[in-house]
Amino acid sequence: MKTSVTLRPQPKLELHYTQAMEKSLQVLTWNRAELMRQLRLRQKNNPYLRTIQSDWLNFTSSPTSLKADLCGQLSNLKQPIQKHICQILIESLNDQGFLDDSLQDLAQTFHVPLPVLELHLSWLQQLEPAGVGGKESAGMLDFTAAAFWLSESDRIFNCL
Repeated sequence: MKTSVTLRPQPKLELHYTQAMEKSLQVLTWNRAELMRQLRLRQKNNPYLRTIQSDWLNFTSSPTSLKADLCGQLSNLKQPIQKHICQILIESLNDQGFLDDSLQDLAQTFHVPLPVLELHLSWLQQLEPAGVGGKESAGMLDFTAAAFWLSESDRIFNCL
């Protein structure tokens, strides 16, 4: 009777938590000031590192007004809008997003047919924040609620 023993290597994956890994993960917990301090310290110790002069560490964003934000969203509309009519409506909004002037007054002042102005107002009211272009806070709540229920119904029907 002949017996033989053969050895076959079996790969085994092991993960060891090392000090280098811990040090690498620690970078993720630093705030901006600590990150800048560490980068400057490393730069002093390593002459081959260049000075970082980039905006990617500048986490400030320029504040925009409601009107500027709405104008930026106009390009996302899929309807064949006339930008100048939307501009008239946007410029007629107050700081809270309410439409202070009546559509009849705007139509007469800017020589735009009332139905065209109403159509563009309905498109403007599809922009964010929901309810922009309402006549008063109750009107804004109606638009906001309608937008909420429409998005909820879309979610429900997409699940079916």
